[in-house]
Amino acid sequence: MPNNKKFFIENEILNFTMVSSLTRGCPVYKSGIDDREREKFRCYLKEKLQKMFPEYRGKVTGERHIVNIRRFKEGVDALWGFILSGGQLRFGRAQKLVNVYLKYKWTLGDTDFAPPHCPFDSTVILDLGGRCNWTEMGEEDYRRLVEIAAQKWGKENLSARELNLFNEKNY
Repeated sequence: MPNNKKFFIENEILNFTMVSSLTRGCPVYKSGIDDREREKFRCYLKEKLQKMFPEYRGKVTGERHIVNIRRFKEGVDALWGFILSGGQLRFGRAQKLVNVYLKYKWTLGDTDFAPPHCPFDSTVILDLGGRCNWTEMGEEDYRRLVEIAAQKWGKENLSARELNLFNEKNY
């Protein structure tokens, strides 16, 4: 695919990732944060996701994936906590950013390896019988959901099962 087409698709993936991860649920930003700061923040997130991706061209374990999400979150908190509600990016939002981006890259064939986990959002949590709000969940909530999903769907099928669920709900 020519570079201008790849650039366009990558930009669309990143924009859809931002919308699905930052526009729902509890507030992301402190009140009074202007649009320029929000845009700089989103640009930072996009860059971090792109830098993280090469590791996922190979197989990544579930535990390593959780560590990657935590490090992503900690990096965001350290540099951008001053604009974020509560001074931090909640783990639920961090997992959604990382997992949605990886889902797009996998479904487009940019890697042969399915992401270790799926994006845990309200649809997935409801299907699993959970009752937490993904925008407010912490790392332990996330670990619990991964465990429940593995028991219900099978450890190797989290991404594929979520993709099927997404397609069923949105067709």
